[in-house]
Amino acid sequence: ELEELADVLGLEKGVIEQRRDNLHEFNPMLGHRGCRLGVTYPEIYRMQVQAIIEAALEVQASGGDVIPEIMIFQNNKFRSFLKGGTEMTKGLGLIQDTIFDTHFIQRARISRLVNAISTNPALLGLGIGENTGLLIKDETTAKVIGTGTVIVMDGSAIKINHIGYAKNGEPFGLTNMIYSVLTPGMVYDLKRRTVIDPGPIAPPKSIVKERKKRAQKPSS
Repeated sequence: ELEELADVLGLEKGVIEQRRDNLHEFNPMLGHRGCRLGVTYPEIYRMQVQAIIEAALEVQASGGDVIPEIMIFQNNKFRSFLKGGTEMTKGLGLIQDTIFDTHFIQRARISRLVNAISTNPALLGLGIGENTGLLIKDETTAKVIGTGTVIVMDGSAIKINHIGYAKNGEPFGLTNMIYSVLTPGMVYDLKRRTVIDPGPIAPPKSIVKERKKRAQKPSS
């Protein structure tokens, strides 16, 4: 494979091997994992954006409807509730007027979603925890599945919002953000922005099983 890549790029095999070795890391949680590789090689971002746009155009050409929408593409540099550190761009818009954020609880991403909704109060923010998902039907209802929680942030009732006046890194005033915690089995209406099914009263078997596994694990 290295020989083929070197031939395509017009480089010596040793150069390719050197670049590969330079990217090697002992701890995969650091360095070039995930989106960070594009910081060193921005052409990866260009390639990904081109692929997304071309895919959207193909869907439209075949009669489908894909409208790019807002997406968080930069991590929040500020863990507390300060303005900035969250950059927005266009997404595919598969679900209209909605911002999804994953690994929400474990990676403490509440601040960046608050930033995003404060800047775009007409949108609905959904923070999805680990081992958790949403079954979305007809772009109207979302049912929580899995063993964790989904945090809903609704900015439609915001009254005081100072994010437009605060400087980056400064706190900003915000009132009447509607904050909901959804557990497995609950169904949320994305259009009316309300819970339409409270779900089972007792925890689902999947949660009970997960809790038993955690209880059986030896403490470190």
